[in-house]
Amino acid sequence: MPWSHSSPVSGVTVPQSLFLNATVGVSKVQCTNNEEWIGPQGISKSDCVEALFDLQRRDVQPHRGQMYEFTSVGSGKHSEFPVVITPRKYDIGTCVVIIAMLERFHPESLPGEAPRVYARTDTATFNDAWRTALEIQLKCLHEKLPN
Repeated sequence: MPWSHSSPVSGVTVPQSLFLNATVGVSKVQCTNNEEWIGPQGISKSDCVEALFDLQRRDVQPHRGQMYEFTSVGSGKHSEFPVVITPRKYDIGTCVVIIAMLERFHPESLPGEAPRVYARTDTATFNDAWRTALEIQLKCLHEKLPN
């Protein structure tokens, strides 16, 4: 990766990428070209498309409609569903797609968001995450990136 700066995530280090702030199951995708999130070199649309397909291959296809409890590291189990520890990273070239609980980010670092307290766990399926990823692909990659 040509740029080694890390994103403003508390407790974990995640390489930079196009910041795609999306809530699973809620149509609220926000894209940004803030250099703090995408780096001075920017990202490649084709790398991000491949990263999204990596998400599909590694987690969506094998797990489909199974309900999971997505949790932050150290949050513990709060439901009867199997636990998926986040962040989960899908890293291709200049693009890194992550599934992460927003509570891991410093609230003031989230573009377009008023600082607030986020949940440490959430229940969803990887299909839910995939539907959100497709919305991100449409709104952030195809509408915002030229290449």
